Amino acid sequence: MSAVRRAWIVIAFLALFAAFQPAEAHGYLIRVIPDNRAVLSRSPTRIQAWFSEGLEPRFSTISLTDDRGNAIALEEVGVVPSNPSQLSARIAQPLPNGAYIVNMRVAFASDGHIYNERLVFWVGEQGGDLAVSGEGSLIDPLEAVWRAISLPALYALFGATLLYSAVLLPAWRNPSYRAGKLPPRLMNRLTALAWIAVSIAALGTVLAVLQQSAALFAVPLEAVLRDNLWDVVLNGTTIGDTLRLRLILLVAIAAMLYGTRYLSERLPDFVTPLWMAIGGASASALFTFSMSSHAVGSDLWAVPSVFVHWLHMLATGAWAGGLIGLAVLLPVALAPLDESGRRAALSAALRRFAVLGVGAVLILSATGIYNSAIQIRQVNDYVTTPYGLILLAKYALVASMLLVALYHHLIVGQDRLTTRLRQRYAALRERWPNLPRSLRLEALLGVLVLIATAFLASNAPPLPTQRESVPLLTARGSEGALSAALTFDPGGVGGNTYELALKREGEPVRGAQVQLRLAYPALDRRAKAIQLDDAGDGIYLAAGLELDRAGLWWALLDVRLPESPEAVRIALTADLPEVAPALNLRQPSLLNWLSALGVGAAMVWLSLPPLARRVRRVHFTPEIAFIFIALMIVTVLFSIGGAFIISEAGAQTDRLRNPPPQIVNPILPDAASIARGAAAYAQNCSACHGARGEGDGARAAAFTRMPRIRTLVESRRDEALFNAIQRGIGAMPAVPLPEPVTWDVVNFLRSPAFLGR
Repeated sequence: MSAVRRAWIVIAFLALFAAFQPAEAHGYLIRVIPDNRAVLSRSPTRIQAWFSEGLEPRFSTISLTDDRGNAIALEEVGVVPSNPSQLSARIAQPLPNGAYIVNMRVAFASDGHIYNERLVFWVGEQGGDLAVSGEGSLIDPLEAVWRAISLPALYALFGATLLYSAVLLPAWRNPSYRAGKLPPRLMNRLTALAWIAVSIAALGTVLAVLQQSAALFAVPLEAVLRDNLWDVVLNGTTIGDTLRLRLILLVAIAAMLYGTRYLSERLPDFVTPLWMAIGGASASALFTFSMSSHAVGSDLWAVPSVFVHWLHMLATGAWAGGLIGLAVLLPVALAPLDESGRRAALSAALRRFAVLGVGAVLILSATGIYNSAIQIRQVNDYVTTPYGLILLAKYALVASMLLVALYHHLIVGQDRLTTRLRQRYAALRERWPNLPRSLRLEALLGVLVLIATAFLASNAPPLPTQRESVPLLTARGSEGALSAALTFDPGGVGGNTYELALKREGEPVRGAQVQLRLAYPALDRRAKAIQLDDAGDGIYLAAGLELDRAGLWWALLDVRLPESPEAVRIALTADLPEVAPALNLRQPSLLNWLSALGVGAAMVWLSLPPLARRVRRVHFTPEIAFIFIALMIVTVLFSIGGAFIISEAGAQTDRLRNPPPQIVNPILPDAASIARGAAAYAQNCSACHGARGEGDGARAAAFTRMPRIRTLVESRRDEALFNAIQRGIGAMPAVPLPEPVTWDVVNFLRSPAFLGR
């Protein structure tokens, strides 16, 4: 048995071993409220969890049990609509003292991975130590199987089609063969390789659909097939959309492969364009892997990272997949040739493949450094995590491939240095007969690189180090003897928990009824009132999605004490940041910037030679030069304008839906403003509108119709109420009040003191 054949057997065992390694979810839990192993002095009203990636709403849930396994009723369980990476559930009834276990089972939308987490918290004192810990990600080993066969198959398909169009056609083109421009024996072998790759990739994709369905529904494969659960996943989830697109592309590739055979006798000139179309479709199929890769969940430059990941896959396919194609095609291509013919054919092919390989290695290196800088945050991650160790192994394999490629260059290279080396060292000239064998060795190393790539796709990158806890956003204020501290958790745009600490002369206020209304004065918008739950000891809790944008918010608290039916207004202000201070926020490092510049430089460097060749073919005249410069300027302007239009589209839509007012209410509606507004209303408005705005004042009879103000307040913005008072409206005359007093009246009209709520 030859050494090469033994190497193939070793690789087969490695692939089998790879298939049965447990894979890990790419996403992870960022934070949860209540924290794991937290000891709470009062019952929480809601359980909330934030993850690093978006979740599949249908397959993500929370359950709660006590320490005896009894289920606790939860309401509003599911993914928060305004934040697909947040899971929330409201606890229906206050929890008595004791231990409680939170069970979370979530599915990440991008890759369908299941993440299970078990957490514990105590209400009251900690009574014993429960041995509960996070289970983390549990992935069916079948996922590693379909990745280990799908990815290498698509790499080989893309590499073979690129090899055909960029290497074999320029090197061995023969116009006498109209179908494909290459000898039939070579086209038949290429077609067979493509059919095998497509079949394996399709099988892997079908396995992916079944595995994802079994994982999401937590049922065996028999149930997936029996109950057609695969159809639900394929047509109702994000990962299902990705897999369906991959299947469509593979079916299209199979149809085009059939077309190459069908057209070879009928329309042979269309065979070559069809093979190039197959290459484009296989590149698109590789992109579906990037759509569910680590890059999607990156906490830095997610969209560019997906594109760079795709470039990395294309470069891997061009080099490693192209080598596989060479190893498969060379024996049949060289078989009928004599020694001199083999030498000439091999030299022509390898010289062109060297150009392709150099470009692929350049892109592979630049994008690899970029991807590593995104996923690896500290040097010791390379040796302390499975992801880092596999990445090091991949680097070693790529380095081995480069050494073999250098050996090939020394034998067939045409530059001055390699020519002199061959003239000086006879051993290099005598290595020609061994080239096919060393090419197979390089192809074997390429297969190992592809297996390592499949390993990386199935293993989670190192988790970011936990940042130190930071103070949450808290707004404070007081009214008379009452003081309030309202904490927003996590304190950023999106879903938040609102925790109010209410005190009177330093002592907790118990048994109060508290209503919270959040307003965004810059847009003259206010959310619906929220009734806060009494958690005891002067703590009142709620949660909601009202904070939908960054900026200055008013938090208006109306407090009814047990001994008084009248509401006391406490008005607070909170400046909300774009990103919650309690959540992880990653800033690009110098290596991130340098690697991004490296990717851009590699792309520019590779595009310059073909562009220069095309420019040299053009016979420039002043008119052509002028048109070229004008087109470049127009293209740049259109690009800038298009980018500006796209960036402004969302903001413009929001402005159309929520146009900013011409006049913004500058007066915080606190108790003092409401009191001033009540006095001004009583003096200037109540005679017609009545004390409660019912239109029953002493002068109301003088008007044909007196509208009820209280029914109009909720449907009018502050600006409209201000203008109605200042300028009059309909039969109502203008009331000449100073602007600050007018705003006080507007604040009074919205208060419980006027509306009676």
